[in-house]
Amino acid sequence: MIFCNNCGKQLEDGTAFCDNCGAKLEQPQFDDQTQSLEQYQAAQQAQQSQPVQPTEPQFNQYAQPVQPTEPQFAPQAQQVQPTEPQFNQFAQQAQPQFTQQPQPQFTPQPQPAFAGANTTAAVKKPMNKKILIIGAAAAAAVVVALILVFIFVFAGGGSSQNYLYLKDNEIYISNNGAKGWELTNKLDKIDPLYDYNTYSCKISEDGNRIFYPDKSALYYKNTHDEKGEATKIASKVYNYDIDAAGSKVLYFTGDHNLYLYSVAKEDKEKIASDLASSSFRYNDDFSKIAYRTADNSLYLNINGSEKVKVDSEVSSWYASDDFGTFVYIKNGTLYKKNVSDEDKEKIASDVDSIREVYFDGGLKIYYIKTNESTISYWDCVIDDLADSDANMTQPEPPEYPEYPEYPDYPFSFDYDSDAEYKKAKEEYDKKVKEIEDAYDKALEKYEADNDKYWEEYSAYSDKLTRDELRKSLKEKTSTVYTYSLYYFNGTDETKLCDNYNTSYLSTDVPVMIYSQQESSETPVKLKMSEINGVYDVEYALEYPSNSNTEYKWFIASEGNSNEAAINDIYSCIVSDDGKTLYYIVAEDTDNKESEDSTSEEKFTLYKAEVSNGTVSGETVIDTEISSGYGFSILDNKIIYEKDYDSKNQTASFYYDGELIDDDMYADALPAYQDGTFYYFTDYSSTSGKATLNCKKVGGETTKIKDDVSEFCLLPDGSVLFIYDYSKNSQKGELHLYRNGNSEKLDDDVERIISLYNKNARYKSHIILSSYSNDSYE
Repeated sequence: MIFCNNCGKQLEDGTAFCDNCGAKLEQPQFDDQTQSLEQYQAAQQAQQSQPVQPTEPQFNQYAQPVQPTEPQFAPQAQQVQPTEPQFNQFAQQAQPQFTQQPQPQFTPQPQPAFAGANTTAAVKKPMNKKILIIGAAAAAAVVVALILVFIFVFAGGGSSQNYLYLKDNEIYISNNGAKGWELTNKLDKIDPLYDYNTYSCKISEDGNRIFYPDKSALYYKNTHDEKGEATKIASKVYNYDIDAAGSKVLYFTGDHNLYLYSVAKEDKEKIASDLASSSFRYNDDFSKIAYRTADNSLYLNINGSEKVKVDSEVSSWYASDDFGTFVYIKNGTLYKKNVSDEDKEKIASDVDSIREVYFDGGLKIYYIKTNESTISYWDCVIDDLADSDANMTQPEPPEYPEYPEYPDYPFSFDYDSDAEYKKAKEEYDKKVKEIEDAYDKALEKYEADNDKYWEEYSAYSDKLTRDELRKSLKEKTSTVYTYSLYYFNGTDETKLCDNYNTSYLSTDVPVMIYSQQESSETPVKLKMSEINGVYDVEYALEYPSNSNTEYKWFIASEGNSNEAAINDIYSCIVSDDGKTLYYIVAEDTDNKESEDSTSEEKFTLYKAEVSNGTVSGETVIDTEISSGYGFSILDNKIIYEKDYDSKNQTASFYYDGELIDDDMYADALPAYQDGTFYYFTDYSSTSGKATLNCKKVGGETTKIKDDVSEFCLLPDGSVLFIYDYSKNSQKGELHLYRNGNSEKLDDDVERIISLYNKNARYKSHIILSSYSNDSYE
């Protein structure tokens, strides 16, 4: 898993844009799943016993609040408890992270169509409830290298709005464009891009009360009382949320306690203590709060006083909007329990993880079961040397040639004349030469035979080694995990597939696109001639190569599943209603000439209709898409980029096939509201400035201002932006654009501070990537 440098949101590997804040992310190498301290330690202690799989890709619905990430599991490692999307980066020190709906994360095996897939993360439809999670540690010196995009709403009562910004390292507030005044006093020195982003400051719906952190403590203040003192709520607050009126504050402290604070009473009430690293779920007025304790017991707190124990030993859970029904896994069994009932209902056994739960219209669940089997290592080997080894015998070494016997040497005194001696000497020399020549030939033959012998002996020795290896492989076994996908319709379960690999879910209805690996008796096959030892088979089983693995794609509509008539999907998105599938396929460039051999891969974008569990009506939306991940759904239409220029950080963005603009700043999707896009063009990495524009869908582009480095889109369609920002002084002019005109609000402004609203459905705060926060180190 990876994390957004802006908001700290946990994301799937390969995600292009943060689904929480919109920031464009560089693609990191695969990393361990982010998890809490408790989860991490447990996973490390049992890493060799349970399966671990790659992260499941998810969809991105362009402007909707985020629900928990996909469950994860994989062979050869301990099941890991899930982590949650972060609600703020409030804490300035390390802190545990909590999950919204804790569930074991699983990662199906990668496949060719998704090799390196950079799929945008899944986003869910906002529900009438909130999530409280522990944010990741706020680093002391964070250098923001990417654009930051925030979901926010500047709250205000009636027609008024409050604008927050950072100046002189203090938070200033401007009421509806009036002269700003200093809200805080001696605020702790901060990195505003990291600490005071989407979730740190919250304002009541009437705009009269603001809540903000300082030095790990939480305060609130009247937004219309410039001279009034701030009220401290608590110290060591890691996370918090407020109700609509700003009269109640739910907050979590560093000692794992959960409190509910009443502004009217200026007093707190402890809701729970010794909480586990799991999610907190609660309704708008905090009358119902669900949580899990360190001993994995699941509770529901009602009206701050009544505590109902749902169950113990809970590892993963979901709750309905009214908190009347819980779905959870306990010791591998999936249960449903109504809070009003004492008994729970068993849904299925041997459940590894929950894929998704739908409560509306009757309970419906997708979930995963793990299949465990034992195979012999020998079954993973193709013995291509069996025949040759069977026919091989031990070679015999050649005999060294005996040293020759020479004739007696003729001496002159044994002969009567010189002529006789000479003749005898010549005959002697001739015999000696014949003997030595024969011996040399015998030596040459011996050396040749000896070289051949050692070659044969080496081969025979290898054969003996392989015989030992064959014996070891036949004695050694391995546990293999595969995964089955199931659907529960409220009454019965249906198996959708074995060898489940990866899937994409619709967010509102139980429609799923998933891939299934073609069945195989053994997960890997290695040739005997290509392995050197048992460890080669062990490694192949632990890290199987998928280059030759085949997959088929299916679409499931509830319990009905059909093979999809689409192939080679690189990445896809299913619409919220489950009726439309968008997907991209890599284009064939084998026969195309390219002047630049390093040019990035191109893709074709398709649209297809989904009905009754089948895909039909495939239509090409566009070709030569410049990346396999830069597309999202917005108002039921697709927005994507082409012609990405990494050097200049620019691209052309299209909306359902129609050009929005060229030369747009590429490190974030454009902001959008009420049919109008807001975006940067003519970006300069040197100056860190660009031209701010707006454009209605199908209309003409309107230039708002040149030399802008940051802007926020407000709910009424006005735009707050910083003009003429200096990288040296790290200050600029704060302007407000509304009704077609711009007005300056303040000078020497460092940053705009955004506020969080859980129902915001648009991206609205874009900061250019050239911003530096060196002065905050």
